Amino acid sequence: MRLSIVIPCLNEAKTIADVVREALAGLAACGDRVTWSEVVVSDNGSTDGSQEIAAKAGARVIAAPVRGYGAALHWGTAQSRGDVVLTADADKSHDLMLLPRFVEAMERERADLLLGSRLAGEILPGAMPFMHRYIGTPALNLAIRVCFGLRTSDCNSGMRMIRRDFYRTLGMRCPGMEYSSEILLKTALRGGRYAEIPIHVRPDERGRPPHLRRWRDGWRHLKSIIMLAPNVTVITPAALVAVAGLALIRWEPLAAYALLWFSYAGLLVGAGIKLVLHVDGVRPSRVIGAMLASRTAEVGMLLTIGLAVAGAALLATADSVPAAVGGAFVLAGSGATALGVLYWETARTLLVSHLDDAWASGDAPVSD
Repeated sequence: MRLSIVIPCLNEAKTIADVVREALAGLAACGDRVTWSEVVVSDNGSTDGSQEIAAKAGARVIAAPVRGYGAALHWGTAQSRGDVVLTADADKSHDLMLLPRFVEAMERERADLLLGSRLAGEILPGAMPFMHRYIGTPALNLAIRVCFGLRTSDCNSGMRMIRRDFYRTLGMRCPGMEYSSEILLKTALRGGRYAEIPIHVRPDERGRPPHLRRWRDGWRHLKSIIMLAPNVTVITPAALVAVAGLALIRWEPLAAYALLWFSYAGLLVGAGIKLVLHVDGVRPSRVIGAMLASRTAEVGMLLTIGLAVAGAALLATADSVPAAVGGAFVLAGSGATALGVLYWETARTLLVSHLDDAWASGDAPVSD
């Protein structure tokens, strides 16, 4: 195994040298299982001399031009030279003397992604806040299991090992802390082999608040789950809301109209998300592919006009408040459709262009 250890860094002068030295010791403990190795510190713009300290300790230091935990790991992985990459944090919380266990498990499980689980291992006192340990991480784990079928026990763990060639297929996009969830979700979507081993985690030794922001980063993790599983998180709930609206329309028309409008808006949003995922290659969809090949804009504008005419007619002939409200909701639906069509066509034009094919054929011989 050719192994690169990638450590993200932002003003870690107090701990980075110890982390690099422990990484080198962990590599030495792997013996001949690791035929070549390196320690890469991916710096995110430190101003406290972390770069020089890390280099002096024996690391190769690179500069990540985009700020964020995920961006630092992505740049470090992209510029690493090993066939396998292990990531660990710079705060001394991860025990890099566990490297031999990772190498052995990676070979035994033939994994594409191997996660070091804190919740399946040992969490030393003060190493993980109560909210993260018992509420935040378990809730996100459950969401990932339900939406993606990946049985992870610690989606926020920063100690993981991945095959570099597999990593390149994931198309990572998230620059922040939500990178930890994204790498799991896309491993599931790509059908990668996933495994876990227990680790123990130590308290942060930097003596300052962590870069992690509980609510902001928690929301970003949840947003990644929602955006990468639109069928479960957006489209199915919108369809169920529509069923509820239809069931109520006879007895509670005002509530029914509201539910139907929200359902329609949700379906439009879900279609937009699926378009981006389809074009990005993350979640190819036959339905979206067929829509891209058809006259989606023309059909959408005809639907917009039809809804506008129907809404105006309902308002003009309304003989009760519920009927007038119904007409208003239909008119609002026509506006939502117009915006959806505009978004769809803008995204399609920008993302689904075959003009780049000209470069691929530019060197082809030209026949007279």
